Amino acid sequence: MGMRHYGCMVDLLGRAWRLKEAYELIKRMPMKPNETVLGAMIGVCWIHSDMKMAKQVFKMIGADSATCANSHNVLMSNIHAASEKW
Repeated sequence: MGMRHYGCMVDLLGRAWRLKEAYELIKRMPMKPNETVLGAMIGVCWIHSDMKMAKQVFKMIGADSATCANSHNVLMSNIHAASEKW
């Protein structure tokens, strides 16, 4: 399974309210998750306003700051705003 497939699976699981399963899939990937996969995970965290899970994903991104895109920071800001955590 390629990186695109992992991104799609993460998105599908997340949209089905199965965020923990999506996160576990990312952790079990045989390769390092890229911006697409992590972005999909942050996106579903935003959809469901799950700040706790988003913080876990950001810790994963923090291990490789080159992976962290500006769009991820914007999504994290939106998650905080949706959760009224200014």
